[in-house]
Amino acid sequence: MSSVSAIICVHTLERWDHICNAVRSLEMQTHRPDELIVAVDNNPDLFAKASSLTSSLVTVVHNTGAKGVSGTRNVAAELSSCDVLAFLDDDAVADPHWLESLQRWYDDPTIVGVGGPAFPVWAGGSRPRWFPKSFDWVVGCSHSGTADSAQQVRNFLGCNMSVRRDIWREVGGFSPDMGRVGANGGGGDETEFCIRVAAQVGGRFMHEPKAVVAHQVPASRQTLRYFAKRCYAEGVSKRRLVGSAGTAEGLGEERSHLRSTLPREFLAGIRAALRGEVDGFAQSLALASGTVVTIAGFLQPAGRIVADTKPVNEDFVPAKVVTIDLRDPAPVPVAAAERSFAVVRSGSKVLGVIEHADGPPDVSMFSSPEIEATPIVPPSMPTVAVVIATRDRPASLRRTLDTLAQSTVSPCQLLVVDSAPTSDDAADVVAAWNTSGNRRITYLRSSRPGLAVAHNLALEYVTAEVVAMTDDDVLIDRYWLAELLGCFAENPKAVCVTGAILPAELETWPQQWVEDSSRFNKGFDRKVFDAEEHRPNDPLFPFSAGTMGSGANMAFVSSWLRSIGGFHSELGAGSPALGGDDLRAFYDVIATGNQLVFNPHAVVFHHHHRTVEAIERQAFGYGAGLTAFLSSVVHDDPSALRRMVRHAPRAIRHASALTAPTNKRTYVDQARRRRLHRLGMLKGPVHYAQSRKGVQR
Repeated sequence: MSSVSAIICVHTLERWDHICNAVRSLEMQTHRPDELIVAVDNNPDLFAKASSLTSSLVTVVHNTGAKGVSGTRNVAAELSSCDVLAFLDDDAVADPHWLESLQRWYDDPTIVGVGGPAFPVWAGGSRPRWFPKSFDWVVGCSHSGTADSAQQVRNFLGCNMSVRRDIWREVGGFSPDMGRVGANGGGGDETEFCIRVAAQVGGRFMHEPKAVVAHQVPASRQTLRYFAKRCYAEGVSKRRLVGSAGTAEGLGEERSHLRSTLPREFLAGIRAALRGEVDGFAQSLALASGTVVTIAGFLQPAGRIVADTKPVNEDFVPAKVVTIDLRDPAPVPVAAAERSFAVVRSGSKVLGVIEHADGPPDVSMFSSPEIEATPIVPPSMPTVAVVIATRDRPASLRRTLDTLAQSTVSPCQLLVVDSAPTSDDAADVVAAWNTSGNRRITYLRSSRPGLAVAHNLALEYVTAEVVAMTDDDVLIDRYWLAELLGCFAENPKAVCVTGAILPAELETWPQQWVEDSSRFNKGFDRKVFDAEEHRPNDPLFPFSAGTMGSGANMAFVSSWLRSIGGFHSELGAGSPALGGDDLRAFYDVIATGNQLVFNPHAVVFHHHHRTVEAIERQAFGYGAGLTAFLSSVVHDDPSALRRMVRHAPRAIRHASALTAPTNKRTYVDQARRRRLHRLGMLKGPVHYAQSRKGVQR
């Protein structure tokens, strides 16, 4: 029987949890691989983390040459010592019988490669209603025209394929001129490889329907924007493929798909629409649009791939985030030539931040014996429950819980809400925590996605006087709870306290951009907000609720939050509205005649998005969430619309300023972010309406 190397090519830390799931699925095969190679594409941080995988099967290798999946596959194949190379994507999970189903074909010497189907696992739990099955190749999965029986094929899917190693070597491996680089829209390297093998060596490639993998489809790949971009990129790739392989070989299967599968599915959608099924019309429209865009990409003369990411900014230098306590005489942990982002504090009191380009920063300007260094902990401090909402980020959740365990105040309740998860990983983290001697966690699982839904579920179980809420991608400062509770004790009228959100790391230039934009940083002065004595000099107040805090760091008087019915479940991350639940809660504090306090000393450290794609999605989401929040206010109080219209010009200027950084660093395409933010604002009311319908159903 042929020996098998299972190979997973990886390139980004953002997929770490998926990588672990892929590795685990290979370790649980009915026929285990003889070796398991994790190949890292030009990412030293990911290589260091992957090297911590403790399985005896796993070998971690680093592609430091030409970037891209083709080059990374070649590096892994070169280091393999087995007869067969089996490739699995880093965001796919193999069925336990995957390798067994592939391997059985290699007893036939005429078989040079075997692949199988990939079925989508949609983030959110279900396929978008407009997404045609004949275009599942857009998300790297088997489309509706894929055979359901074993048969010879021209090529296989890149996320689920295997080939004889001697064949790979004989034809010179995968072409580095084809395939994806990072998150760009390229592809076609496996097709070009199979065509080249058939031309130079011969043999047969087989499709084995029992060799199944489940391929993750994140929310970012379920949008019309991604759909169009991926279709265009596929057209460009096919043009390049035809240039190297010829029209007959390069487009044979595509012509068949175009002539049979697509017309059949298009007509089925139209017939469904005539029966009153709106989804049928939407799918037919998407199918026709996708076909046109793919052809447009094929006809593009330059053959240029439209990249999702911008090139790495050569001027950017990562910054080490450090905390400097003026009461601690220990030396600052910053090397002589290292750039730093220093959070300066005196005990629990945060004084400010310093960015320094070369070595330890000078903090003498903050030295002040008048600074109170310990949080006020009065005897009448209220009881507190901590709620952490999570979704498919077990490693990040564990990190957040570990920092909470160092808190100077122990919550009387700790609740983790798993929001429509695709696995039991978070439950496993909680179970391990509960058996390790830490304060016991109440684990709740929501079948409906949405941050507001998760928070409302937790609120049903909260018995403490105050409920403090944060996200699963933060590090919690040890004084966080003490500072939040101290504010409630000092301000009897306050029903909400928010805190500072500082960066946990500044390792990529998109992270630096997020910090420069001051989206999270609200300053270092304590502020009280209400509709009377403490009303700010801002005509947009309280519609400009984002100035009062952020949802990753907020606490409420539990009884007040229940009295208004909790958070608006039609808003928030994970809902069609994409955000705005925290803004609506802050607005409601002021609208009901209560006070909100922003305390800069109640700190959490947030892991900002690491990639351009992520912050561009965030720009759209913030825009949509903002106008969805405003739509919810108008829905509940139509008179608010008159006030909004009166201040509309100023509001537009304010919204535009949200995407402008506070210094001259221009790592990110500012015009593009503004366009996405404004596009989100335009679509926010529509998203809100869709979300309300979903809640009503």
